[in-house]
Amino acid sequence: MVTEIHRGGNFFAEPHAFNVSFATGILKNRYGRRYVALTETFLSGFLEGIEIECGEATDEVLYTCGWEYGDIHARHLDEDLSRYYGSNSRQFAMAKFTALVHEALSHDGWGHLEMDYSQHEHGVLAATVKNPIYSSVVKGRGACSDSLLAGFLGGVFSYFAETRLDCLQTSAPAADDLRGEPAQRPSSTFVITTRQRIDDVMGVLDAGGGHCEVIAELSRAKAA
Repeated sequence: MVTEIHRGGNFFAEPHAFNVSFATGILKNRYGRRYVALTETFLSGFLEGIEIECGEATDEVLYTCGWEYGDIHARHLDEDLSRYYGSNSRQFAMAKFTALVHEALSHDGWGHLEMDYSQHEHGVLAATVKNPIYSSVVKGRGACSDSLLAGFLGGVFSYFAETRLDCLQTSAPAADDLRGEPAQRPSSTFVITTRQRIDDVMGVLDAGGGHCEVIAELSRAKAA
């Protein structure tokens, strides 16, 4: 593989991040990975189709799809960033790595990711995503509707952590809050940790607790 070093560049900078051929109908990133643009109507129809076919298993199916995609996407991102910057992405400074992961999600339209590593010593990562894709598309579906995104985050961070992690959505925008301008819209929040620890705090959400209560419970459980 040829390594192209761009130490001071930005992998996601336009117009080179994507290349489109109208003659062939193919959209690729700078290293030839093929992409496709999906509209809100497609995403809405896709979700409705999954709900019709899967019923109560819809969220579980979407989560699994998101996790598998996140794992593959992270592997490709690792390869592309390592090639572009001329060094293994796992050796990047944390600030640089975090900024690139944030930009990757924004660039692909998942929403604007903000990570909170303050509970890292307790084995917990917290994430906030502004303008999350499914919550924005499926307005009014109800509580936590970003199962696909939760799975995606779990898969991405599992790959880079080199251990199985899962992700729990702890809050979602209310339907009324999604009618404003994107910059003013509220966010969805998530926690990323092991499956066992997620299972242990499900009761907090079932009892009406929110993101802060889940974080607090995870911290207490680890301390104990």
